[in-house]
Amino acid sequence: KKGSLFLLGEILASWDCEIAEMPTKDFCGTCTRCVEICPTQAINENRTLTTDRCISYWTIESRKVPPPALREKFGDWFFGCDLCQTVCPWNQKQHANLMTDLLLPMKETQAAELESELRFFLTASGKQIQKKYSASPMLRAGPFGLRRNSLIVIRNRKIKSLQPEVGLWLQDDRLSELAQWCMDALQ
Repeated sequence: KKGSLFLLGEILASWDCEIAEMPTKDFCGTCTRCVEICPTQAINENRTLTTDRCISYWTIESRKVPPPALREKFGDWFFGCDLCQTVCPWNQKQHANLMTDLLLPMKETQAAELESELRFFLTASGKQIQKKYSASPMLRAGPFGLRRNSLIVIRNRKIKSLQPEVGLWLQDDRLSELAQWCMDALQ
């Protein structure tokens, strides 16, 4: 009844303890909204997740560049996605205002802020990024991940004004292929 927007935790202990297996109840019924909205089809019909198709996995946890077949499906999701959480009826009941805001199109002022932030990620040093985002969960992706995500968003939003910044990464060992993929779409 509280929705699914909460943090799961784990307790590590040095003693053995028995955990009673609790039966799980299916609260979803016939609802398939999360399956239907997932841009990368990461959520399967049986409500399991194929991690290597999940936008949140790729933009937060992965230390690699996603395969070309998935990149366009990321749209402009820079850090995480949560579309599945946004459309869940249980979250709609608990967090209606938040959910509505997440589905609204980006405003022009937000687009300008996004462009400025993307420019920062592509021009700042790793230390500058770490300093600016030291207290933010975004640092989980690290400077590499934030640059990778920037290139994908720039390409998918076709932000041509950032071509010079994209060009800075054409010779990078890890990001050159992604930078070229981005640049090809901007020309």
